[in-house]
Amino acid sequence: MKTENGTIHHYIASNRYRARVMLDGVQHYLGTFKTRDAAAAAIENAIFDYSAGQFTPPALEREQRREAKLKTMAARYYARAALKVQKAEEKKAAQKIAAAQALEKMRARIAALALKPKTKSREARAAALRTLYEATAREYRDAYGV
Repeated sequence: MKTENGTIHHYIASNRYRARVMLDGVQHYLGTFKTRDAAAAAIENAIFDYSAGQFTPPALEREQRREAKLKTMAARYYARAALKVQKAEEKKAAQKIAAAQALEKMRARIAALALKPKTKSREARAAALRTLYEATAREYRDAYGV
């Protein structure tokens, strides 16, 4: 059904009415409505808004909503990514602390072992333990970046 400046199309299967309006040679889809009167009112409102200079094409409104949704999604994604980075940094810091604590424990054990008298001379034992300590400490430093 044609109106003065618009078209109302009836969908029999869904029993709904689609409203379109032609403004300055450009056709704008206004939506689907339950009644023919509601579709006609949408066309009249669009024509009135256009004559008052306040008409915003529905396609532009949809695009603006889509852009706002994308911005929201991007902000959420950025927040999640920042949280993951923060957690990774905290985990790495905890690993460094654990490595430093392990090194301190190792130093204490080596110092205790160096003082125990055994069959080897105290100096030979201390040199062997120092070599062991340096190798182990190097391993921890390489592994944890301490």
